[in-house]
Amino acid sequence: MADCLLASVLHLTDLHLGKDFSTISTQLGRLLAGNWLTGPAHDKAVLRVVGRGIDMARLQLRRRFDQPEDFDFDVTVVSGDILAQPFSPPPNSYDSFAYPWLTNTYRDDRGYDIGLHLPAERLVVIPGNHDRIGLMNADYFVVSSFMQPVGAHTPGAGGAAAPYQTRQIPGRASAGRQLYVLALDTNDYSRSPATKGFVDPHLFPHIISDCTYIHTQDPHAFIIVLLHHAPYDLSRHRHGWLTVTGQTLGIPYVNMELENWQKFQPILSRYADLVLFGHLHEFEICQEESGHSTTPAFSSADAVFAQAPSLSQHGSPLHGFNIYLFVCDAQGQVTVEVLSFTYRENGFYPGNYMRIGKVCR
Repeated sequence: MADCLLASVLHLTDLHLGKDFSTISTQLGRLLAGNWLTGPAHDKAVLRVVGRGIDMARLQLRRRFDQPEDFDFDVTVVSGDILAQPFSPPPNSYDSFAYPWLTNTYRDDRGYDIGLHLPAERLVVIPGNHDRIGLMNADYFVVSSFMQPVGAHTPGAGGAAAPYQTRQIPGRASAGRQLYVLALDTNDYSRSPATKGFVDPHLFPHIISDCTYIHTQDPHAFIIVLLHHAPYDLSRHRHGWLTVTGQTLGIPYVNMELENWQKFQPILSRYADLVLFGHLHEFEICQEESGHSTTPAFSSADAVFAQAPSLSQHGSPLHGFNIYLFVCDAQGQVTVEVLSFTYRENGFYPGNYMRIGKVCR
């Protein structure tokens, strides 16, 4: 019996579209990344090659899992920092630039359509520290009532911003698995800039309640939690001396931690299947076995934590996007795989499939 694809997730993060290339720091970054494109040309080049890479990913999954011609990802998540300067005039805006590229037709200077045409009903977008929720249209971003509540928690009504909302993603008929995306705005708006993250502890019982409700109603559903900030400790070995120095000394712009991750991470580890985030512009994956869960279903292994790299430094081999797969093998064991696409030779191309964790339900 061949492996069966139960669900697929496309993860984009930290696009930083519309970046101002006139600053000294940006010029230095371009030099180090070997990127000599500027302004709109940079944005269009990134959009063009990302689209081709995503099309390649669809084709690869169709062939491996014998999927139909119209196969697409079950859900696409964007974990923040869509724009670099959200107050810039069009075309560097959400309504006329970012959202059309994600979901519809977006034409480059030559008239070619480079839009991703991702189904809006399967798209979940949250703000990062570079975004401005006041400019993110309530019709399609998670900070509004667009995200329907599941369980006991009711988010902001009537289009009001809500820092936490849950969305049910319909399962494909061939697999019959439901996906639930719990999306949070982890920006700490009491700080300027909001590079450091924070989750209101009052949300913890709501998150636990929603997850418990989902598991009770549908024990086979997959729960994905979407954040912008990394929900664990930052280390010099993994994240560099500048990041750790900013965290230790509380320096704005380089203090990147989620402030109360120590209390939040165990909740995620116990109740979620996959936790996705960005912000640090790196590729990271891990699954920790806590061994202290009182729920048998979670006693063997906990959530898989994964960060996709940034798309903002076009030209660097360290940048790209991730695809996560929930795969059932011949023995009935469900594992989580990642297929990472990285930039090389003027495009984004896949690496090898990598098993990064298992689902114990």
